[in-house]
Amino acid sequence: WVDGQSGADTAGPPLEDGRTIAQTFRAAGNGLAAVDLHLASYARRADGVLEVELLDRSGAVLATWRLDAGRVVDNAWHRFSLPAPRADRAGTPLSVRLRRPEAGGAPVTVWTTAGDAYPGGQMSIDGAPAGGDIAFRAFYRPGWRSGARLLLASTGYPPVIGAGLLLGLLASALGLLSILFGDAGWDRELARHRP
Repeated sequence: WVDGQSGADTAGPPLEDGRTIAQTFRAAGNGLAAVDLHLASYARRADGVLEVELLDRSGAVLATWRLDAGRVVDNAWHRFSLPAPRADRAGTPLSVRLRRPEAGGAPVTVWTTAGDAYPGGQMSIDGAPAGGDIAFRAFYRPGWRSGARLLLASTGYPPVIGAGLLLGLLASALGLLSILFGDAGWDRELARHRP
């Protein structure tokens, strides 16, 4: 399960001297497992440390990653994985914030859009709302219950009917397997008991 927005038409401002760029979003599913960011290094080798944080609605830091900015591949997606999927439920407000504490040197940035490409969130620069959105993708790995709910919802039918359709498909598949592979086993059993 993936959410976010991949559009990128404007490089964000250089991340230097503590400047921050952040993006709010609502978890599109249960079990947030990773966030991808489309980073840029202005076609050169960056320096310093890029800090990426996942925050809750109140601004409390839920996860922090520190990446040697020299390892940023220009104009490429970079994944920031959590040690385990989060227990947050779909709809939980979250945000991702980037900063590079060093001044000067060769900074990095994140790709953004000029317009509002992600209506479910807001980009900010140094804490002030800004037009556009960060190019990001949020990856979810829900548990089996959440996965089952998503599968049932994908049928487009009420849960009881959707469950009945899925169970019917499963029973049909098992019946087909029995027909395809069951005869060979039956023939062996009959041959074993023949005089």
